[in-house]
Amino acid sequence: MAINEIEIGSRVWVNLFPIRHHGRYLGNGMVAHNSKKNRCVSIEPLDAFSDGRKVYHSPPSTPIDVANMWAFAESLVGKPYSLTGFNCEHFANYLVDGVAKSKQAKYGATGACLGAVIAMSKNGGTREVLLLAGVLGIGGLLLAHATD
Repeated sequence: MAINEIEIGSRVWVNLFPIRHHGRYLGNGMVAHNSKKNRCVSIEPLDAFSDGRKVYHSPPSTPIDVANMWAFAESLVGKPYSLTGFNCEHFANYLVDGVAKSKQAKYGATGACLGAVIAMSKNGGTREVLLLAGVLGIGGLLLAHATD
């Protein structure tokens, strides 16, 4: 993909089944993202963000003030990664909308909790609870992607 095909402010992501790794395209070949690998918010070249994977993108839903987005992204560099509190999707939304939200975290946790409750209601043992929680957690992640 040519970098000039990606609009500044676009959400960019790579598939890491069963999750997607999200970031925001800042322009000049750079992406802001919160990475579990780096353990914090980083600004890196698109190639480092994608790590050789195919990059998908969608344009921002509202006009972007590029200078403010860059400054805001830079102010968040080093903010720690948290799977449930501030992951890559939380960050990508926060950077543009000011709201840290993650459908992946929400749907995955909901599926896992539902699986655990179902297994426990059937008097399942630890293994059954963990298995059903894991299966429905992955199902929740896939549902989050299907509703994008």
